[in-house]
Amino acid sequence: MITAFGLPLLILGCRKAIGMGNGEAMAFSAIFWIALIMVIYYGFVVGALPFYEYWSAFALILIGGITYLYYRSRNDYVSKEVKASTWFIGYMIVFGALSYMGSLGMGYIQYPWDYLIALAVSIVFFIVSVKQGFETKEIRQVKEGNLPIE
Repeated sequence: MITAFGLPLLILGCRKAIGMGNGEAMAFSAIFWIALIMVIYYGFVVGALPFYEYWSAFALILIGGITYLYYRSRNDYVSKEVKASTWFIGYMIVFGALSYMGSLGMGYIQYPWDYLIALAVSIVFFIVSVKQGFETKEIRQVKEGNLPIE
């Protein structure tokens, strides 16, 4: 969950590269944060939402935010970056559901099977993330031995 709160910070910091104005970036970030806080508060803190509603709403906010960012970005490089990061949204959704169903949640999947499933799913997401990655200019500089100066 904490990772989801970083998306608006990224947008605020990289709004020019994305092609967003200051007002649009602040409005998107505020709406995103408010939606996340409401879902987390009513689903997790108060317990007013059943898990499947809570997790579905959380997943829809993440998917909606990334989709908006992808279609909003005017720069091909930024669109490529967003597309390369979509595996992480799936990872968060799948592991949320797996945690709920596993031995530390409702117990539908007993120990050690939940851990073995988590291992297999992690390997699958690792492979997907590597395949979605691409060589950035920074990686190219490191490969050539010309480390970027920070």
